[in-house]
Amino acid sequence: MVAAVNKKNEKKQNTPSYSTLPFFLLLLQLGIGIVEVYFGVIWNHIFGVLIASFFIFLVLFHLNKNLQMQYNIKVLRILKSLLIISGVFVCLLILIRINSLDSNKYLISEFPSKCTKLLGCTRICNPIGFCNNNRAYNLTVPKFNNLSFEIIEKLVKSWLILENANYEILYLQIMEKNVIMNENVQRKLLHVRFVSTIFAFADDFYTMIIINDNREIELWFHSELRLGTSDLNVNEKRVKSVIQ
Repeated sequence: MVAAVNKKNEKKQNTPSYSTLPFFLLLLQLGIGIVEVYFGVIWNHIFGVLIASFFIFLVLFHLNKNLQMQYNIKVLRILKSLLIISGVFVCLLILIRINSLDSNKYLISEFPSKCTKLLGCTRICNPIGFCNNNRAYNLTVPKFNNLSFEIIEKLVKSWLILENANYEILYLQIMEKNVIMNENVQRKLLHVRFVSTIFAFADDFYTMIIINDNREIELWFHSELRLGTSDLNVNEKRVKSVIQ
């Protein structure tokens, strides 16, 4: 009898145990997941909302001791690994968002005077005065005659909708402001914020619609990333797309 009890205790000691994360750390992770869901909803970043929701589910699972008892150790370890991996990704998303928030640096009411990140920006404009082109290879400023200001504006906005469907851009923020440069020239600025599908990198896309004294319409474009130094030619492709 004693031998049987000792054998049972020895078997219990040799059985691998599963240790969950500390309670306070799980609560911290729960808060991080909720923050990412909030940002994802505001930015209309569907992928961010989904991954954060999955992360919150895993945190709640680890907080429930009774629920853990229904699974074997191998499954629990897999869920713990998923919790850590998804947690790292959610933290990365939050860091990207914090460094890409809409601020006065980006919410400007005039066409940018230059590219601040040469490898992450493409711009094409009429090189007069302050305007210098960047990475606008074999591109010319689009010009139109006999078209109204409103029609050109609708065409640009229609392209934005198509661009959103084709490239899965998840957020559009349009700011418009009419600026009368003189009695014969009128400019209208269209500012859009694009967000990438997976990592939520933000790009600013500016369109300046200009009507000169001959009623000729010009379109200037400026597309630049907010975070990082290189855009892997994403903004260059975007500008070429709208011109074509």
